[in-house]
Amino acid sequence: MLKGLCTRAGVDAKYRPFANTDSIGDVKSIIIVGGASSKGLGAAKVDAGGEESRAKKLLAAAKKAKIPIVMFHVGGDARRGALSDPFNKIAAEGADIIVVAKGGDDDGFFKKIAESRKVRYIPIENTAGALIVLNELYPKMKK
Repeated sequence: MLKGLCTRAGVDAKYRPFANTDSIGDVKSIIIVGGASSKGLGAAKVDAGGEESRAKKLLAAAKKAKIPIVMFHVGGDARRGALSDPFNKIAAEGADIIVVAKGGDDDGFFKKIAESRKVRYIPIENTAGALIVLNELYPKMKK
């Protein structure tokens, strides 16, 4: 979904569903999407533990390289819960900016992480609000 939003916003983003530490190269920032689904993990033929480990290593390498990390959670409450929240926590704890769609943070999960880490928290009404945020954050990346 976010790849499509980046395209609509004119942001030249490279979609890398299996990004790892070798994927960082000369990227200027990383956009990570929080959430998970058993269907998605199954289709990708990966397990939750392996994905958690990959995400942690990627975010640590990005931090070490001083690459800004923007976390989006646009799945609402459907991408919250026992399977998703460990991924959401990893992404939010590694992010420099946390963007959350309405309904995805009714319990303050992301806002608390943002406040404790003193990073920018951007609530949006819906996924279309992500277009505004993308245009704000990446104005010079336009094609």
